Amino acid sequence: LLCKDYVNYCLTGAIASDFSDLSSANLLDVVAKRFDPALLDVYGLDDLAGKIPTPLASTALMGQVTADAAAQTGLAAGTPVIAGMIDIAASAIGTGAIQPGQACIIAGTWSINQVITCDVNATSDLFLTAIFADPSLYLAVEGSPTSAVNLDWFIHEFCAAEVLQAEREGVSVYEVCNRLVEQTPIDASRIIFHPFLFGSNADAGVNARAGFYGVMGWHTRAHLLRALYEGIAFGHLSHVERLRAAGITIDVARFTGGAANSPVWAQMFADVLALPLEVVTGGETGTRGAALAAGVGVELYADLAAAVRRAINIRQTYTPDAERTAVYRKRYAVYQHLIEVMRTVWGELEK
Repeated sequence: LLCKDYVNYCLTGAIASDFSDLSSANLLDVVAKRFDPALLDVYGLDDLAGKIPTPLASTALMGQVTADAAAQTGLAAGTPVIAGMIDIAASAIGTGAIQPGQACIIAGTWSINQVITCDVNATSDLFLTAIFADPSLYLAVEGSPTSAVNLDWFIHEFCAAEVLQAEREGVSVYEVCNRLVEQTPIDASRIIFHPFLFGSNADAGVNARAGFYGVMGWHTRAHLLRALYEGIAFGHLSHVERLRAAGITIDVARFTGGAANSPVWAQMFADVLALPLEVVTGGETGTRGAALAAGVGVELYADLAAAVRRAINIRQTYTPDAERTAVYRKRYAVYQHLIEVMRTVWGELEK
């Protein structure tokens, strides 16, 4: 069982899982949409044969809260429980991305860039191809731990002054950082940042390191912050480029995660990706997506499309600016060139 499956088991006493989680764990033939014993042979897990739950649709009812679980949790006995889904699928639903050609870009701890597709795209060039919460569709996913978590590190290590300023003003430190970036013109510095503090989305193996390149004595924390914001957006761009290279069509993108709360960063993402980005109202899109799926399961909504029409509203659309996009593309070329240059150096640092 996966994590949510075990929680469901504790609530209901029933053993079940769903297509999205089992396919993301590489336990299903995603084309045939069924369990493949040959996969267990590859993993050396033959003893699990016959113990993998039959996958259900994410919205399917898999049980009810038992009396024992009700006593322990305070939930009402008999409350229906759905199969559920992997977190990224829930986030897609929570942004309203449920139709082929719709992308959901999550800029949080991880850089998640996913597109709903009609057909499976099982190329080894992609991070993941999984079955969607609606098992008639697929998720083509590119991801890595290279997103806004880099900003959290920078704030923790270098932004004590900004933290104090935020406390004085009664605002979030992220708001102070956003203002610094907004007040720093796009051509104010030529610093490049690789957002590889916790792993790499570059084709550089496990040795890739984060780094600021081109720093000079006149640069300030504001310049470094702008470079960091840009570098994270460039990391997402490299994923989006891989999706497009694999033949994935992106008609529209919904944007979520911590970066979506920053207008300056959301606009930067739109400019870097050269893609209109839609931000929906509310937060915690993964939780919302799971709740909407539960609504479908208990027939509050006819299907996910009806749930999205009822519950999802676009708060703002960020349209790319062609001039800024051209500047960022030049900078992105340097970002990629530096990856090539640094491969040997990163390897030397590991020796």
